[in-house]
Amino acid sequence: MAVPLRLLVLEDNRDDAELAIATLEKAGYVCRWERVESEAGFVASLARAGTDYDLILADYRLPAFDGLTALKLFVERDLDLPFILVSGVLGEELAIESLKAGATDYVLKDRLSRLAPVVERALRERDEKRERRRAQETVRESEARWRSLTENSPDRITTLDRELRIEFANRPPPGIIVDELIGSCLYEWVAVERWSEIKTTLEQVLRSGEPARFSFTYETPDGRSIYYEAHVAPRILRGEVIGLTVSSRDVSARVEAQREARARHEFILTVIESLTHPFYVVDVHDRTIVLANSAAGFDGRSERATCYALTHGRNEPCAGVEHPCPLAEVVATGRPAMAEHVHYDSEGNARIVQVCGYPVLDQQGNVAQMIAYALDVTERRQAEREREALMAEVGAHAQRVQQLINS
Repeated sequence: MAVPLRLLVLEDNRDDAELAIATLEKAGYVCRWERVESEAGFVASLARAGTDYDLILADYRLPAFDGLTALKLFVERDLDLPFILVSGVLGEELAIESLKAGATDYVLKDRLSRLAPVVERALRERDEKRERRRAQETVRESEARWRSLTENSPDRITTLDRELRIEFANRPPPGIIVDELIGSCLYEWVAVERWSEIKTTLEQVLRSGEPARFSFTYETPDGRSIYYEAHVAPRILRGEVIGLTVSSRDVSARVEAQREARARHEFILTVIESLTHPFYVVDVHDRTIVLANSAAGFDGRSERATCYALTHGRNEPCAGVEHPCPLAEVVATGRPAMAEHVHYDSEGNARIVQVCGYPVLDQQGNVAQMIAYALDVTERRQAEREREALMAEVGAHAQRVQQLINS
């Protein structure tokens, strides 16, 4: 198959130049070439050598110019082209000197049969050199992206070898310098009680090549605890896991917030449990009691007990306690509501129970739950009835007195 070849030929003898070209074309090259014979012409051609030529052939001896000077001008421009010297007579010493100076190869004019193989090898080496350069550039770009990623990442990024030794860290934990990390084992920087679990996770990723997550605690030199969540991924080269990349994020603020939330929750539960009257929280969607204190007659913190009174709208017992239904009004109005009913205790005595419900709104402003508490108002209602009866009796007595006076 014909191979196109663009050549710059430095040669004062046109016949020698055409003979070299004919030799290459006989070997299968389709040549497009330009011949120059002076230093000025050669320098002018070098200005466009990077785009117009694939190869330079240079005679070693010219009337006012020589191959080594041409080679020096070529090397100064750092051109990615093969430079082959062609000479009638080139001794071993000059040949070695030219190769050291940067020539790709040399061919004697009386042995032009070597020219095609030399050109073929030179072009192949050029292509390999360009490929290596592209690969190196790709590596440099990848390293630059990696540096940019790691330097600007909010996470701590650490790479480990297969023995879990630290190879790279974009930033050390507080109180540590990077040099102390490099070469050390990860276990030196995590809480001892967690290391066995973490090591198992890391070794599993090394075996399976599948990412995983774990958490760990770092104790700072000043005694503070920093909590991290980590994602570990395999580093794979030619199908083999050669190490790990661990990205860890400081979640201390979240952990502390969760602790505070749990503490507040426990405090609220303690307060609710200390109440002597029934207290409970109702989910308005499925009408179940999701939280209740002991005074309500059951433990709603561990079980979701269906409230029959709320579900069916009847005053039926729920774990021994009757519940009225202020829920419908609370949901409809979004405001507190109250209901009363008669409850019979275990001895058959009628007790009047007042239930007060208060809405709890979600982020959209809809009623999501109802907080309710029940009060035994039997004595209060009895006192009210007695007061009303007394007032009625006093009124009747006053009326009779008035009638006597009028008569």
